[in-house]
Amino acid sequence: ASLYYKAGQKDKCQDLCNEMILWFSEGNYIIKALDLKAQMGTLTEKEKKKYEDQLMPVLSKQSTEEEKAASSDEDADSETSSEEKKEEEKAKEKTEEDTDSSDAEKEETEEDSSEDYDEDRDNPHIDSIIMKNEKDEIIYIGKAKKLSGNVVVIGGGNIGADVARTAIRQGAKSVDLYCLESYDEMPMGEEDQEFLKNEGIIIHDGWGQTEVVTKNGKVAGIKFRKCLSVKNAEGRFAPTFDDNETTEQACSTVLFSIGQKPDYGKLFEGTKVELSPRGMIVADPVTLQTAEPDIFAGGDSVSGQKFVVDALAMGREGAVSLHRFVNKGQHLMIHRNTRQFTPLNKDDVVIPAADFRKPPRQIREIDESKKLTMDYEIKQFSEEQIKKEAERCLKCGRSVVDTNKCIGCGMCTVQCKFDAIHLFRLPDGDKFSNMIPAEKKFVGIGKYMPTRVAGIIKKKIAGR
Repeated sequence: ASLYYKAGQKDKCQDLCNEMILWFSEGNYIIKALDLKAQMGTLTEKEKKKYEDQLMPVLSKQSTEEEKAASSDEDADSETSSEEKKEEEKAKEKTEEDTDSSDAEKEETEEDSSEDYDEDRDNPHIDSIIMKNEKDEIIYIGKAKKLSGNVVVIGGGNIGADVARTAIRQGAKSVDLYCLESYDEMPMGEEDQEFLKNEGIIIHDGWGQTEVVTKNGKVAGIKFRKCLSVKNAEGRFAPTFDDNETTEQACSTVLFSIGQKPDYGKLFEGTKVELSPRGMIVADPVTLQTAEPDIFAGGDSVSGQKFVVDALAMGREGAVSLHRFVNKGQHLMIHRNTRQFTPLNKDDVVIPAADFRKPPRQIREIDESKKLTMDYEIKQFSEEQIKKEAERCLKCGRSVVDTNKCIGCGMCTVQCKFDAIHLFRLPDGDKFSNMIPAEKKFVGIGKYMPTRVAGIIKKKIAGR
């Protein structure tokens, strides 16, 4: 931020200062950010008060220290003997040795007992952990801890992979990941599996935890039994196990990453909102409206486990529904994207699908200098790789028409030089509107003709 300020790029400087003010409540970071904003003259009234509250104690402390130093200098004897100087130097050396010894002992103690998370590390915002038992009672509140020893991660999804990789970076001696699914069925996919393999994390597929082993009140290991299948014939989660095949893994920490479930509490009391047997909110798949007309829902609490982009898409559609709902007279279903796609029939194509030879997908390399760090270790594609990746497109020409903007004028069909665009009327008509085809317009306006003719005759009689 200071460099941006010196370079005259005040907009970028202000953006960074605002981020520091957002993330830090006190300390040198926020003082510096407020100081830079003060120099630029962009402090808000709230920030001015915070600036005074944060800066004045620091200035007061510095002033006191300076006064003490000056007073000490005045009182000190300017003709200190050489022997006194030697004694002072010896005392100073002894103090430094004692300090070094104390620091070394402190570091050893922290390694052995996994003391509280150091707030000066890479991520100072992770500062607390709250855990609950099955009775929803808080059983531990405290500082996040550095990891040490052997760590076991439970869960075979993408988050499980992230947790395992983070554990290595947080000081774990070794990490073993256990999951119910077989290796090929793991939700995390090949990319994360390859990351785990490269970082020395061992995957144990097809195991379900049964008991966490403790010793002297601390985790000592965890027991597993063999998982035979994860889903039933209907595709629902219903794992089956073989209790005769078991194993136990020694460890000092167990990290669970086996999903989450919504906790609605009393949120829906007194409403018509319905929940599925799985605890998901029942909502219309297109409008996202629940049984309570003015409550809309989306994301994992409606669809179950999906990707972030799916939740974002539902949020956008939900916003459209909300906008229409509060503006009376608008229909929630007209011109909505129902996302009904018809898959390609590979048995009915001019060129057999097997004859397509797409270029292979480009492999992204790992930057070894960033391995086992919190930086993104995947290198960007080179210009040549980008071109080869773009060549993989089959150029199917598929496009999506925004039905909220298309008025059916047909100009695109006339202007397209390749005659690739054609307009077709839906065989059953548009069920969300009362539009009538042009060739049937007299059927639609016929019922208004008598009234219109009578009105014309009356005007002529009246001389208008």
